[in-house]
Amino acid sequence: RIFPMSEYKRQRYESDFARLGISVTPEEYMAGLVAKSLLLALLGLAFIPLGIPWLSILICIAGILTYFQSIQRLRKKVEKLNRAIDAELPRMVGTMECTLGDSRDLIGFFSRYRRVAGKVLGRELDMLLTDLQTGNQELALRRMEGRIQSSNLSALILVLLGVDQGTDQRTSLAILGRDIRTKERELLRRRMRPGRIKTACFLLTVEMILMFMVPLVLMIVETLGGVGF
Repeated sequence: RIFPMSEYKRQRYESDFARLGISVTPEEYMAGLVAKSLLLALLGLAFIPLGIPWLSILICIAGILTYFQSIQRLRKKVEKLNRAIDAELPRMVGTMECTLGDSRDLIGFFSRYRRVAGKVLGRELDMLLTDLQTGNQELALRRMEGRIQSSNLSALILVLLGVDQGTDQRTSLAILGRDIRTKERELLRRRMRPGRIKTACFLLTVEMILMFMVPLVLMIVETLGGVGF
């Protein structure tokens, strides 16, 4: 393999790619990112014969940053899916409190809830239902937990595993529902506060842009002055 990775990391990427609709393998995806970064870095080398070595350095740095930014964009897309699921969990847990009761019929519950689920959670429930109907229920729940990587969902999975084993989980569901709603309210309050961190990040970004653009503008001005403009 040109780009070796651990089995856990490969499975993590495969799971994320399946959720995002990316059809290539993790190794192919990483190879593509590295190829784009190297191409940009090689492009920067072309400025050395032109007597602009500092621009070559900046372009090489940009090539490296492009790789890490691509990885970060992938993570943000996955995090966006997880946030959408977390936002719907309070409603689903509340529905469980009212309808699951003494029943252990997880397939029946998720089949009914699938009709009113949001788009993102709905896709996950489709995969969960397929696993529940074709295999071991505990394994199906664990696979869903592994795909989504959400602390709230992990807590819900623990409760559902108890339901599958015949344990009365009504009290646990009520406590979990209360905890999730509390977390959601706190998250909303934090989002409504003035964005001091965002402002600082914006100013830092502007500063970095100016650091890169000012030398380039000066070089262009000097070049134009040299040719008589």
